[in-house]
Amino acid sequence: MERKQHFKRYNSRFTFEALLRAALVGLSIGFALNFIAAIATWFAPIDGLWIMIGAFALGFLISTPIFFFKVFRPTVMSNARRIDRYGLEERLITMVEFEGDDSCMAQLQRRDAAEKLATVEASEIKIKVPALIMILTAVAVVLGGGMTTVNLLAEAGVLPSGMEWFDEITPDPDPVYIEVTYMVSEGGTIEGDEAQVIELGGNTTEVIAVADDGYAFDGWDDGGKRPARSDSGLTESIVYTAIFLPLGDSGDGEPGEGDQPGEGDQPGDMPGDGFPGEGEGDKPNPNGPPSKGAGGEYEERNQVVDGETYYGSVYDEFREAAMGDLAENTEMSSETKDFVQNYFDTIEASNPDATGED
Repeated sequence: MERKQHFKRYNSRFTFEALLRAALVGLSIGFALNFIAAIATWFAPIDGLWIMIGAFALGFLISTPIFFFKVFRPTVMSNARRIDRYGLEERLITMVEFEGDDSCMAQLQRRDAAEKLATVEASEIKIKVPALIMILTAVAVVLGGGMTTVNLLAEAGVLPSGMEWFDEITPDPDPVYIEVTYMVSEGGTIEGDEAQVIELGGNTTEVIAVADDGYAFDGWDDGGKRPARSDSGLTESIVYTAIFLPLGDSGDGEPGEGDQPGEGDQPGDMPGDGFPGEGEGDKPNPNGPPSKGAGGEYEERNQVVDGETYYGSVYDEFREAAMGDLAENTEMSSETKDFVQNYFDTIEASNPDATGED
């Protein structure tokens, strides 16, 4: 009871100091949680204002009382130690240690300590906060407050969001390239870039398989039927080969002698090159269904895009339209015009009956 009277006028000062320390630690923890919440909601497409406020309040309100009662709450011994630093030379510590001793020496010591204590005013006791606590609090306030400001400006559209910022600073991955090669078998050439290096998944420029004299285009080794092609969405290097057949080969079996039906031959078995007008076997059987070898008219590779129309029956129409475009188009280069003209010349030279006329 006596010691409480001695320290009573100092208790409020020591209690305030303890509360201040606990509050600063609580602020540090609150702003640290606020910073974490601000970072998370900056990257996430959600309204983070109340989440940041809740994180700060949770950290501050829980940590402050914990640190006050468990760490900074003043005790009789801690108060005595603090006051002894003001010239009492551990008199108060000794008084507290021998509080239950009623010997003459103990009573004299307590009387001496009380007299010396009367010379120390409460206002002389300085409020002290460790520098480490102040530094941690300042850093947490700057980070938490700054990140909260950034988050709110991002929600208002003034600053980029976290993902937008991350995309801006993240370098694009190095492109992956593949090689696409267009080759020919005997009897033709490739018009265009035969070897092309493109990005993975990219598109190639168009190439055209052009038959030499005496040959006809039969298709590509991957099943493609059109001479002109470009490829897209490729994921690995690849080689495409254009197949050409000599004129007179049926492509469905061995050619018959002299390209005439032999004994035992059935309609449609006559050899042909896929073009009309090549020998007697290239004409439909007037007494039965059209033969498969009738000028190639019924072969899949000789059907235009719709898969049904024989290309020879529309050749003149398309050639006339193409020649008209060449004459009228002033933006097309002379090299391109020569290429188109040579393409049609090659078709006609390889197959004089390409017009579909009898």
